[in-house]
Amino acid sequence: MILILSLSTNSCEESADNQITKTLYVAHYLTDCTGVGPQKCMLIKENIEDDFSYFYDNIAGFDFEEGFNYTLKVTVESIKNPPADGSSLKYSLVEIIKKEKVTLQKQIAKQWTVINLEGIENLSQKPTFLFSENENKISGSTGCNNYFGTYKIESNSIRFSEMGTTRKMCPDMTTENSFLSNLGLVNYFKIEKENLFLFDEKDTVLMVCKIAY
Repeated sequence: MILILSLSTNSCEESADNQITKTLYVAHYLTDCTGVGPQKCMLIKENIEDDFSYFYDNIAGFDFEEGFNYTLKVTVESIKNPPADGSSLKYSLVEIIKKEKVTLQKQIAKQWTVINLEGIENLSQKPTFLFSENENKISGSTGCNNYFGTYKIESNSIRFSEMGTTRKMCPDMTTENSFLSNLGLVNYFKIEKENLFLFDEKDTVLMVCKIAY
C-alpha cells in the first residue's frame, strides 16, 4: 500500500508539472514569418530585457489587437501526440496584466538600421538611428562618424535639430554626406511593422530603416 501511494503521488506531481504558468510580453504588431507555410506571427519574450522572438502558436482566449503592447499571464500545457504540423504546447490566457497603447513617440523610440538611402545605389555602409523616448535625443552612426542631436514629433511630422558629428575622415565619405544631407530634408515619417520610412515634403522616400534587434 505504501508503494502504491508513493507511485500515485509521483503521478500527480507529473500531471501538475504538465501545466506551468508564465508571463509573456507581446509586441504591438504582427510580423511575417514562416511555419508550415507563410503566416503572421506575434512577437513575444518572457523577460522584459530580452529581444522579441517569433511566436508561431495561438494563445487560447486571447484576442490580439495591433497598436497595443501586452503583458500576459498564460498557462503552458504539453500536448500528448500532437499533430505532425502542430505545436506540442498549448497556451491559454489566464489574465491580461497590462494593455498599453503604443504612441508614435513610443514606436519610433528604438534602434534602427538604414537599409535604403536616397542617392546611394549600393549601401555598403549602413547608418543607424537610436531614438531616446524620454529626452527626445537622437544618436547613431553615419556609416563613418558618430552623430548626435535632438528630434521633435508632432503627429507624424518629425524634425531634427542641434545636430553634431565626430570628425574622423574615412576613405569614402559618400554615404555619410548623403545621409546627413537627407536628414536635413526629412519632413515626416511612417512606421509599418519593423520598418521606418522617412519622407521629404514632396513625399520622396529619403530613407528606409529596419529595427535593429
